[in-house]
Amino acid sequence: GAAVSDSGIRRGLTAVLTELERVGRHGYTQPELDRIRADYLRGMEQAYAERDKSQSGGFADEYVRNFLTGEAIPGISHEFERVKAILPGVTVADLNMVARAWLGSGAPVILVNAPAKNRAFLPTAADLLGLFASVKRADVAAYSENVSSDALVTEALPLAAIIAERRDTTLGTTEWTLANGAHVVLKATDYQADELLFQAMSPGGVSLAPDSLLASAQVAAQLVAISGLGAFPAVELQKKLAGKAAGVSAYIGSYDQGLSGRASPQDAETLFQLAYLHFTAPRLDSAAVGAFMGNVRAALANRSASPQTAFSDTLSVTLAQHHPRARPVTPAIIDELRPAAAFDFFKARFATAAGFTFFLVGNFNVDSIRPLVQRYIGNLPGRGIAERPRDTGIRSPTGVVERVVRKGIEQKSQTALVFTGPAEASRQERFALDALGDILDIRLREELREELGGTYGASVSASASRIPRPEYTVIINFGSAPERVDTLVGAVFAQIDSLKAQGPRAADLAKYKETAIRTRETDLRRNGWWLQLLLNARKENEDPATRFALEPQLVRLTPEVIQTAARTYFDTNRYVRVTLLPEGRTP
Repeated sequence: GAAVSDSGIRRGLTAVLTELERVGRHGYTQPELDRIRADYLRGMEQAYAERDKSQSGGFADEYVRNFLTGEAIPGISHEFERVKAILPGVTVADLNMVARAWLGSGAPVILVNAPAKNRAFLPTAADLLGLFASVKRADVAAYSENVSSDALVTEALPLAAIIAERRDTTLGTTEWTLANGAHVVLKATDYQADELLFQAMSPGGVSLAPDSLLASAQVAAQLVAISGLGAFPAVELQKKLAGKAAGVSAYIGSYDQGLSGRASPQDAETLFQLAYLHFTAPRLDSAAVGAFMGNVRAALANRSASPQTAFSDTLSVTLAQHHPRARPVTPAIIDELRPAAAFDFFKARFATAAGFTFFLVGNFNVDSIRPLVQRYIGNLPGRGIAERPRDTGIRSPTGVVERVVRKGIEQKSQTALVFTGPAEASRQERFALDALGDILDIRLREELREELGGTYGASVSASASRIPRPEYTVIINFGSAPERVDTLVGAVFAQIDSLKAQGPRAADLAKYKETAIRTRETDLRRNGWWLQLLLNARKENEDPATRFALEPQLVRLTPEVIQTAARTYFDTNRYVRVTLLPEGRTP
């Protein structure tokens, strides 16, 4: 299969057929088999290591496959032993025999899926079949490669100094301050046997890019991801990491930038090396970038034809009051992209470790991880001072704004109601807002779906942020038949009015508290939850212990608190309503 531009069907099919023919004529290579074998075995090792901490969903999926298809379920211990016994005996000749059997298995089926507007330009069946014959006649060379044997990091890095250490006995964390200004927060757990989660964050992000470089800044991290690191282009880096359970990617968000990664404990050094290279040796591969831009243009060519895209774009620009930094992605924006400027912006965002906080949560020993932190984080550049994100001036509307999007022919609609405004954003206020959103979600599910039968589901999302300024957002979303939109919107406002006038029902508040307790019990055994707790507290300059404490917040959560929150956050004189309807349909 291949995803191609509207005019690239012949070229895409030829490329796929050429690779099939290359395998058919020349076969696979030993290095290819070695890498895949290493990756496969590594994955089985990880599954085996987690055998006592496996999620219930994995077992359920296996039972379903056993019932439907007769798939055997001997258990990971037996599967792992069998893989270790069989895998070393798989040869290149075995692979080639299987691949050639595919190629000779009979007449192929060619399926082309393309926009109807291009019907006149599509190749005929005879054209496509003719490509088979032309590839068979072509001179197809054997596959060759030259993977560097160099280490990921070739420098001899000394152990940098840890100049301060602080332990939090409540949260079970250790924080180190390094001489280069970087901070490292560690939480060692036994929740998963084979999991290390890694995150790095520093304020700034795309907000610090001038308007003229906005498009370039927004894709800067993607361009590095497709280009590779150090001496390794992206494809060669993937080969270099065969058999390693470690990965790191960079991101540049609206108001911060950082790294995100995960690894098996035994591959922790590889994780730190990849983090080090993102700061010290990012690459810009012009060929990969050119292909990326071509692919994005092709993907965007028909983007506006999607009703859901038109709906979400309208909602976004309406909430941002058509601010230039909230433009939907279009081919015109891609034309503004300047790869060299994007690369420079990336390097500027990762020029110094000063201001960065690195988080590590998972199965590790603090003393064992110390030299890796000192070597790879401690030797990052430390010049400059920590930056702060810039308020770019995006503001939500202050009155009532309603928009109708007419797109598509399918007889269904989508409606979003969004309440926004300034917020205190204290821990107590956020907790009340979260509870308000969940309680309204319960009531809308009962009213819109079960009582009125008007939707398969309604969702409520409530949040508050301090960056770039204290503000809250409540999003109510539901789908329905077009003729029922106004009735269901009226039902939503009726439930809001009830919460404002009478507060929550006792059963709903009790259900929220019970769910919060059960969810917290599960979260406390999840590395990902701890990572987000520590990360978000640092991002908003908040004591993580205040986010950790649940019981005091639940005690303070009375019906009166929810009622006050409803009156505060559901200002019916300030909201945005966007409705998607089929073309030619009125509400």
